[in-house]
Amino acid sequence: MKILISAYACEPNRGSEPGVGWNWAKELGLKGHDVTVITRLNNKESIEQASKLTNVKFIYYDLPELLKKWKKGNRGVHLYYFLWQLCIYKIAKKLVVEEQYDVIHHVTFVSIRQPSFLGALNVPFVFGPVAGGESIPKLQRAGMSIRATGREKIRDCINGLVKYDPFMRLTFKSANKIFVTSEETKQLLPRRYQKEAEVKLAIGVDTSDSFPVERAAEKKLRILYVGNFIYLKGIHLALRAFAEFLKVKPNAKFTLVGKGEEKEKLQILASELNITSKLEWVNWVAQDELPLLYQKNDVLLFPSLRDSGGMVVLEALSFGTPVICFNIGGPGTIVNESCGLKVNIDNICDLQAIKRLKEQLCKLDESTLKKLSKGAFMEAKRHSWDKLSEGVYENINCS
Repeated sequence: MKILISAYACEPNRGSEPGVGWNWAKELGLKGHDVTVITRLNNKESIEQASKLTNVKFIYYDLPELLKKWKKGNRGVHLYYFLWQLCIYKIAKKLVVEEQYDVIHHVTFVSIRQPSFLGALNVPFVFGPVAGGESIPKLQRAGMSIRATGREKIRDCINGLVKYDPFMRLTFKSANKIFVTSEETKQLLPRRYQKEAEVKLAIGVDTSDSFPVERAAEKKLRILYVGNFIYLKGIHLALRAFAEFLKVKPNAKFTLVGKGEEKEKLQILASELNITSKLEWVNWVAQDELPLLYQKNDVLLFPSLRDSGGMVVLEALSFGTPVICFNIGGPGTIVNESCGLKVNIDNICDLQAIKRLKEQLCKLDESTLKKLSKGAFMEAKRHSWDKLSEGVYENINCS
C-alpha cells in the first residue's frame, strides 16, 4: 500500500509528538508499505543523521524564515502549525497526482483541536489517533494556582468549541476513519462522527529489548514516579498517599524522577509530611537510563490528572513494572486489572483520592506484585509499535 503521512513533528530518538511521527512511519515501512512523510524542514538534520528507514522517504517543508523566527518557543506555534497545514496541501496535491497514493494519514500533531486539509484530496483519509479531550477533574482543581486554573478554563472553552469549529468539521467530514486516544476525546466530536470513531492509542512501545524482571522478595515496597513535576501530574496526591501508606509499611521507598516548576513546592510538602527521608529525588535522566529505574522498582505510581498518552506507563509495563493510576486519559485506557490498579476518581475530592491511592498501595503484597508484573509485560506487548498500526487501514475506501 502507498501511504502519504502528514507528520509535522517527526524525529528519531525523541518522545512525545516527534517520537509518534517517527515511529508510525518506521513501523508502516517495516510492514512493507511504501511510505512518504511530509514533515518540517526543521527535522531534516536529525532524520538524516539516523539510520535510514525501510520503505520510507521524507519530503521537507517549512514556512518562510521570518515566520519561523516569530514562532520561537511556544509563541505563535498554533498559528504557524495551521499555516503549515494549509501550505502542505499544495505539496500533497502534486504528490497525489504523481504517486497515486492509496491512503493519506494525518499523524502529528496528535490534537483534536488542530485541522488537516488533506482529506479534500479525494484519497481515503485517516485522521489520528488524536487527543486532547482530557481535562483535570473539577474537584481536583481546588489547589491550582489562579494562573493554572485560568489556563485550564480556557482549555475547557476551546475544547467545547471543537464541535463548532468550521475547520475541524471539515476535517471530520473528509475523514474515512477517525481515531481518538480516549473516550474523553471522542466526546468532543460532533455526535454524527462519534459512533464511527475508534479509540486507539497514538503511542506504542518497543518491546524488542524489554523483558520482565524477576524482582527479589523484599519487605519494603519500592515505588517510582517518572515525569514532569507539574500540578496536573497529581504528584501532590501521590506524596500524601505515600505518607499514609508509610503508617502501614514504614520501610517503603519512593523515587521521583523528573523536573518542573512544582519541584520545590513538592519538596516543601514532603518536609511538612515528614517523609523526606523516604524519598529520593532524581533529576531528569536520559531515555536509555530509564530501563534500570523500572527494573529496580516494584510499581510505577502515576496519578496524572490529565494525560492523553502516558508513555512512561507503557515503558514501565514493558519491564514488568505494574502501574497505579487514575481511571482517566491515556493511562486509564492502557492499565487494566491484569497489569495494574486503577483508582476511580469520578466525582471525588482530593482526600478521597488520596485514601484510594493508599488503599491500592496496600494491596501490593508479594503474590499480587508477581501476578501484576507478569501481566504488565504481556499487556505491553499488546501495545507495541508493531501492533499499534495493525488494522488502521482495513475496510477503507473513498466515500
